[in-house]
Amino acid sequence: MNAYAPGTMKSWAILRWFALTPVLSLLFLGLQAATPLATLDYRITGRSLAVSPAALSVPKGIAGSVAVTYTGDAAFAQGAFVTATLRGPTFPAREILGAVGQPLLLPPLPLVGDYRLDQVRLVRVEGTNTVTLLEGSP
Repeated sequence: MNAYAPGTMKSWAILRWFALTPVLSLLFLGLQAATPLATLDYRITGRSLAVSPAALSVPKGIAGSVAVTYTGDAAFAQGAFVTATLRGPTFPAREILGAVGQPLLLPPLPLVGDYRLDQVRLVRVEGTNTVTLLEGSP
């Protein structure tokens, strides 16, 4: 029997059609099943200590303040406080302390000049050690 006979080619085409039909229907059903029934937006947020403004101008002899905002769970910040180091022409370095969620109050500065507030941190005293929990930014 000749494999290329007209009747044989027709039977091969019918056989291929029946073989591909279930595959094509499964692909079509698979495309429809890929549509989700529901969507969920799940955000993971961490803890942060934000200091603002990044630059501050205060007249001579007037007290100033910066906002130090803690974002995160309240249990983590329980018993903690904010500390920072103020440097400038009046004194080499001075530690400033403040409560969490309150503005960090700066003392009145008697001399005009450039001062720097750095090492803003959220800390907790554990035993005899001071442990840094978060560092402020900027």
